[in-house]
Amino acid sequence: MRFKTFLSAIAISMVATSMFAQITTGEPTAKKIQTGNRAEEGDWGIYLGASTSMFKDFTDGDIDVEALPLINFKHMLSDEVEARLGLKIYRTKEKMKGKDSKGGDKFFDRHITSEYFFYPGLAYHFDKSNLLDVYGGVDLPIGITRDSYKEEYGGVETSKSLGQFHIGVGAFIGLQAYVANLPVAVGLEYGISTMLNCGNKWEIDDGTDTYYTEVDGSYQFKELSKSDSKVGNEVRVTISYFFK
Repeated sequence: MRFKTFLSAIAISMVATSMFAQITTGEPTAKKIQTGNRAEEGDWGIYLGASTSMFKDFTDGDIDVEALPLINFKHMLSDEVEARLGLKIYRTKEKMKGKDSKGGDKFFDRHITSEYFFYPGLAYHFDKSNLLDVYGGVDLPIGITRDSYKEEYGGVETSKSLGQFHIGVGAFIGLQAYVANLPVAVGLEYGISTMLNCGNKWEIDDGTDTYYTEVDGSYQFKELSKSDSKVGNEVRVTISYFFK
């Protein structure tokens, strides 16, 4: 099931945390609206962030998704400053098969993408009100990605793969609200980052030879070293659970 891994990650995180958790004791500061207990210095938290691109892949019936959404383990260094370490695992698989309408040759195509990232970072919370919590910060995304294609047509098998190492720097701003009297906050987060991508080349095996090409390139190389940098942005729906 497409949501199985996603929902399992949420359930496991909540159950494991509940075994050791204690509700935070911050007093609500809003006079008219009772809100949740705000995280204080010394508190810990688990943050789950599902991006808009993840939701898009989940709703695409042609793509199988195995995903662990961005999970941040957070620690409040003070009432305002938060240290975080994020982990993201993402994998998609797309398959297509059939027969040529003219010659009747069988056709098979498979595309698999994988991402593994760490996100160490810091955040600063600007407002001490329990009603809405506005924060901003920086992180250092570090990870690897891999794309692999396999194609069979007319008895000929061709495969190509792209493995990359990524390191960059990002900035984010978020808004969250604490729920009822629970140590839970829900919100939205927007981030932008610049990333250095190393190993930006395809390795292609056509059954008789192995060579390399640039991404979106048509030239063939026996050896190739290439890197580039890109700027990207992302919006996430977030759920955070805090404990002592």
